[in-house]
Amino acid sequence: MWPICLCLLILQSTVFADRADRVPLKEHGVQRVKNRLFPGCSFGGFVHELGDTWNPDLGSPFGILHCVRCECLTITKKRRVVGKTKCQNIKRDCPEPLCKEPVLLPGQCCKTCPTQEYSNPANSEGLVPENPQSHHQEFYSLLTDVSFTTKDVLGRGYFTLEESVLRFSIVCERALLEVTSVQFLDADSNILYEQNATQPTAAASMKVCGTWEHIPRVYKAALLSGGLRAVLTTESFPDGQLEGTIHVNELDSQEIFSAVLHSDISKLDEETASGGITMISLEKNGDIEHAIFLVKLHNVFEKYQKQLDTIPVTITVSRTGGRQQRINIINMQIIPQQATIRFRWEAMTNQELRWLARQQLSLSVNVQGALAETFNGIIKIKQTCTAFRAALSGGDALISSSTGAGGTADFSIGDNGALLYRIHIMGMSSPVTAITIEGETIKQGQIRIVSNFVRSYSDGWAEGAFHKQNTKEVEALLSNKLFINVATERFSDGEIRGQVVGEMFQEDRSEFPFLLTGSEMEPVVRTPIAGQAWISINKLCQIHYEIILHGITGNRGNEFVAVIYADTTEQHKRNLITFNRNRAEGTAIGISKYLFQAMNNEYVILQINSKGYPAGEIRGKVTVINNCQDTYELLMQSDETNNELDEVNFSCVYERKEYEDGASWTSAFDSCVMCSCQRSMVVCDRMLCPTVTCENTVQLEGECCPSCGVVSTGEIALSLPDLAQEEVASGCFFEADQKWHAYATSWHPYIPPFGFSSCALCSCVVRNIFSFRFYNKKFYNLIKFCQTPIVKYFCTQIILRFYISIAARIDVIADFAFYSIMRKLIKHLIPSVD
Repeated sequence: MWPICLCLLILQSTVFADRADRVPLKEHGVQRVKNRLFPGCSFGGFVHELGDTWNPDLGSPFGILHCVRCECLTITKKRRVVGKTKCQNIKRDCPEPLCKEPVLLPGQCCKTCPTQEYSNPANSEGLVPENPQSHHQEFYSLLTDVSFTTKDVLGRGYFTLEESVLRFSIVCERALLEVTSVQFLDADSNILYEQNATQPTAAASMKVCGTWEHIPRVYKAALLSGGLRAVLTTESFPDGQLEGTIHVNELDSQEIFSAVLHSDISKLDEETASGGITMISLEKNGDIEHAIFLVKLHNVFEKYQKQLDTIPVTITVSRTGGRQQRINIINMQIIPQQATIRFRWEAMTNQELRWLARQQLSLSVNVQGALAETFNGIIKIKQTCTAFRAALSGGDALISSSTGAGGTADFSIGDNGALLYRIHIMGMSSPVTAITIEGETIKQGQIRIVSNFVRSYSDGWAEGAFHKQNTKEVEALLSNKLFINVATERFSDGEIRGQVVGEMFQEDRSEFPFLLTGSEMEPVVRTPIAGQAWISINKLCQIHYEIILHGITGNRGNEFVAVIYADTTEQHKRNLITFNRNRAEGTAIGISKYLFQAMNNEYVILQINSKGYPAGEIRGKVTVINNCQDTYELLMQSDETNNELDEVNFSCVYERKEYEDGASWTSAFDSCVMCSCQRSMVVCDRMLCPTVTCENTVQLEGECCPSCGVVSTGEIALSLPDLAQEEVASGCFFEADQKWHAYATSWHPYIPPFGFSSCALCSCVVRNIFSFRFYNKKFYNLIKFCQTPIVKYFCTQIILRFYISIAARIDVIADFAFYSIMRKLIKHLIPSVD
């Protein structure tokens, strides 16, 4: 049986071809090979991280070589760490069996006794599996000036490790000009990772944000042991202006406040600067609240280790606003080898908690050694690159509403500790009466109202600053326990509502999302759903999109289609993605020049269609400044005429497997999604199902679309057996999507870079074309190949597998000429087989 397409026909088969959709050895996220900042080793089309060990897979007919171990070694070239593959035979390292008749277990290299526990020589060099780490772990660094200009502490680094992703925020005490990059160094000052500044370097920077994805396990181990350093480079100091060692944060995510401590003594004559960091968390015992202080001093106690057994230290907390006022004084004796000063501020008053939340307290650490030295700093709210956002929808209201309204809100912490807010709402059914920020539930049915922002509301927007926060609000903001509620005359308890959630820095996101609501549809769609969308355009004029839907109730289908078009006439309409969850993310290429021009000059419409609303449920206007209409023709040129693009490696890495530009494959996460490599970008599309005309449809196992499941002929036919997929008894193999399709099914072909084509329809029809002449030719050629003694064993294994798979079907085939050829071939290779 063969797939027949109305406008596309691809017939290509081979008996012993290796499967194109082979599962990768390692499963990780997508990573571009051409990114020199991702050290690793490429072997057989797979990418392995530093420190990985594996048995190479040579494919059919050899398979996995269990007696060969390969390792991705770390080497250094020009201060940058790269990977190098080294493979060696480990069979000589096998231990000698103690029994007379040892056996070789499947998938093993060494023979063992039946009762002996197997020992893999691949682990003989002390390579142990990675210990499971917590899903979320935080680190810190104290950044000092190493440029010999001030010798002062100039900032702090915040680092959050989530599985294999390290997000970092570097907050400077004073603005730095011309920031160029952030580097991560090892103990030998080798550059492990470098991220260039995302913004032009002309402007002064107080905060630098970034993400290190796919951090290798060996680097995670160095991070946990304090073996990595963070360096901030500038135009004036390309080797680094700020530098600091990264340490584990003992308070982890419980840290709420912090202070960078500066020395009161100028130390230009010393090699390293002195300073410190204070990290503060809160504890509550009933109605009484305490503060836990962790003070880390750098280059202070080391100088006293050989002189004093203990060092007297005085810690003073003072109020900075208005007249200077000492609030708390603590005296203690510190051992010079002690790295951390830990103390507890018991039973803080409400007034002290308000001063703490509004950044009106300072901390002073006085070291009373031979050289008296004092360190001072303002206690501030923990400030990172985290964005605090809320999506407002009717489905998330206390009493669900379906009016088509929606909104979005952004929060940030100002330099003076104030809570800055920006709220945008649209499509409300009646005048707005309240925009409240709400905290935890006080009693059953009672919610604590923090503040009402309705006075700052005008024409769909509310912007301002909230200065009266307490530690409750600060703690709730950092732990995702604040809510925004918008009440109207019609819905006094709230028409739309949403939770304020902290989101780590993401480079592809714009500062404020685009709002998608049912009120923007024509006519208005009364839906509880609202959405947020982030759209960005890169230098290659590829559109990166991220869409998040809110207010989805549980009693409805969750299949959505995101489309983009130029105006209400739906010109140049383009389907972006089909998704069945509340979130979708991807990259669109091949966008028309007209869409780029409309997005730049006016707007385009991003619309979400659903099963209940196939003509559109929510939508919004999107505007992104770009110059793609000017460079469109250049980017659309072929590689033959564009010499600059010819020199670039446009391959992709998906799930640790490398694909050439233009290649396509089935997604490792969903067999109903096809992906393709398009100029280093991995683009995935969900299968487009054709319309089924029969009344009773069936969903066949392994098929993504429903079908009628009726065969129009009584003939029984078998397709070409696939050795790598012996369970496939019948159907059609379609080369374009590298899949077997059951008979009587139809599908739209996948044609990259355009995705699934609705203009073409392929069908798997039943035809008795099973001819053994094809097999005869292939097997006679195989006989010649198998004459070589080296490959004779492997040929035998392959033919035995094929013979066993055919034996079960021989009563159906009814062609004994083929059966006799098989017996002759096996008899030739293995004379003892009857």
